[in-house]
Amino acid sequence: MRLGGGHPMLRTPLATRISRLGLSGILLIYLAALAVSAVAGGLVFHATGVGGPDESLKSSIFSALSMALGARDPHQGGDLDLAGVTGVVLAVIGVILPAWLLGAFVYLVFKFDPIVWKKTASYENPGNGRAHVTFRFYNGSSETISGMKVKVTARYTTDDRPASRAVEPMKLNTGMNRPLQDCIEWPISDPAMAQSVRMPLAEVDGCVGVEFARLDRLIPHEKVEYVVEVSGMLTGTGNEIRSQHLYRADEVIEGHFQEIDIDVSVPPREWSGWQGWENNVHLFVFGYGSLLNSQSASRTLGDAEALTYANAVLAGYELAWNAGLVTGAAEGVDGIAVALGLEESPEGRCEGSVIAITRDDLVRLDNREINYARVDVTETITWEGAPEHRTVVTYVPLADSVAGSRSPEAFVSQAYASSVADGYAEQGLDTAQLTAATSRAGLPIRTV
Repeated sequence: MRLGGGHPMLRTPLATRISRLGLSGILLIYLAALAVSAVAGGLVFHATGVGGPDESLKSSIFSALSMALGARDPHQGGDLDLAGVTGVVLAVIGVILPAWLLGAFVYLVFKFDPIVWKKTASYENPGNGRAHVTFRFYNGSSETISGMKVKVTARYTTDDRPASRAVEPMKLNTGMNRPLQDCIEWPISDPAMAQSVRMPLAEVDGCVGVEFARLDRLIPHEKVEYVVEVSGMLTGTGNEIRSQHLYRADEVIEGHFQEIDIDVSVPPREWSGWQGWENNVHLFVFGYGSLLNSQSASRTLGDAEALTYANAVLAGYELAWNAGLVTGAAEGVDGIAVALGLEESPEGRCEGSVIAITRDDLVRLDNREINYARVDVTETITWEGAPEHRTVVTYVPLADSVAGSRSPEAFVSQAYASSVADGYAEQGLDTAQLTAATSRAGLPIRTV
């Protein structure tokens, strides 16, 4: 058997391993070591007659215990014979053992873990077979971590009697359409850089969860715990790090994690988003045009029947035909097709609907709305039943798109106008603002 090889325990100092037992474990080891030392020393003292021929074994054991605790001179054990050596050994144990265990306790209390974990994991289920859990953490040290690796293990305690525990290594990725891997690796992790791993869940007959091979069945996600492990090396000191975090079932919360806006021009502590690091927010997009039509929206967001709409009012904007489609939909078409957009207006208000989405959906929406800029309108939008922790985005036409909408060649597609009208009817919205915007624009409607 080759020692010092692959098992991580063989490369971990003994005091460090003992510290993992916790305070009660350290105390039990100390008491057990004292008891063994006292009994062994008492047997030696009794056999050699150190305390005199009339001293009982019990008294000899108490004498040895006193030496181990430093309450008695070790030379009382005799000269440098067996009893004397035993007395010295007990005295040494009385000094070294507490110091050593104290070191384990101090390590337990003050051990350095550079990984700062988000206390809850984010569960996202858009209802279209893309349910997943996201785990978040960041490098809380002042050093870069190199060779960072992340693994996730799911575990489930059965209801059998006696109960048993099933574990399952999970496949991970870092975002939509990324390949699944057993382990996510990053070459470096800079200080304060928030990172995420994403764990897709399985779905069988409407039940979302984890498939455990040993149990040969799917366990609902709300009954599963997850152990996430991060390892790597601090580049400044060369020290290896290994950090683990257990997410219990009640710590996997529905919602979307808070993004951190990285700005290298200011210190990390000033980056926007840290105040909401622990929040799980609900994410929505505000639709005011073709997204109101569930059939149109489903081409980007998936199953139309799974989409959740709620009528809302956005302040500070008004509806306008001001998004000239200079690319994409207008390619191969004579003239410039114009779609609905928003324009800022201090006293304006725009009626539309919010749709519950995931962060993966944001990527799809960005690809759909290539002539628009995504903006955060969380503070200026209201609707009945809005959750406390939420983020709402919408799309505002880019400057080039606005300029294109003012071209003499600009027009509105009949198919697009009909899709928007159907969306207004589907969501039960008043068409007054749509009629007003159409009247102001005065654009011709063409069949293309």
